[in-house]
Amino acid sequence: MTTPTPSSENMPKVVRAKYILGKLEPMENLDLSEGEEVTISVKRESQLPKERANRKDGFERAAGGWVGLVDTDELLRIVKESRKVISPPVEL
Repeated sequence: MTTPTPSSENMPKVVRAKYILGKLEPMENLDLSEGEEVTISVKRESQLPKERANRKDGFERAAGGWVGLVDTDELLRIVKESRKVISPPVEL
């Protein structure tokens, strides 16, 4: 038994558009017939992952997030202590 595969004309297509004078203007060819009806889903550009992935912005928002949660002086002491190498004396 074979599973039917959707034709390319039934596959959803994501396109960018601009809202101008009360209408959405696609920024690329939609390959539709005149008068053809479609269903659209609207997502604001600022909500797209590429906008949220701005590392500098995320880094700056996280700055100070550990204030009051970690004793940095004690943490540095522990790190320095753990880096000390204790080895037996070597006779030459």
